[in-house]
Amino acid sequence: KIFGSFDTVSSVEFYNAQVNDQYRSEWDRSVSSLYVVDNITNNREIVYWATKFPFPLQDRTYVLMRSHLMDEKSRTIEIASRSITHKSKPEYPKFVRVCKYGSKLVIRADKDLYQKGMSYCLTYYDTSACLYLTSQRSPRQH
Repeated sequence: KIFGSFDTVSSVEFYNAQVNDQYRSEWDRSVSSLYVVDNITNNREIVYWATKFPFPLQDRTYVLMRSHLMDEKSRTIEIASRSITHKSKPEYPKFVRVCKYGSKLVIRADKDLYQKGMSYCLTYYDTSACLYLTSQRSPRQH
């Protein structure tokens, strides 16, 4: 779990920074590729996400079903994601496909979803906790 808060950002601004994939590609340096594959409904989509990892770890890809729920009465926004398979996004040898992933981000406004001041809690799990090292080996010395 990850917790945090901001006094200078509204819940809606924070939400938009999370789901605007083009903008996230600008501020998140680990993003190699991030885009919506299919829009299912106005609050649910399939997302492809490729991330860069530092050497010696291998880069990863995710195919996710992402859903959004905004409730002004309770002053909360929820974003939930889980891994899925999709016919147009096969695995690539250059990347490790994360097959088991789930996350839930709950954003709570201090006063109003559009006013500055909010806190959040992110809960997630994935199978990439195991180390996937690149297969580069040096030749043996005799």
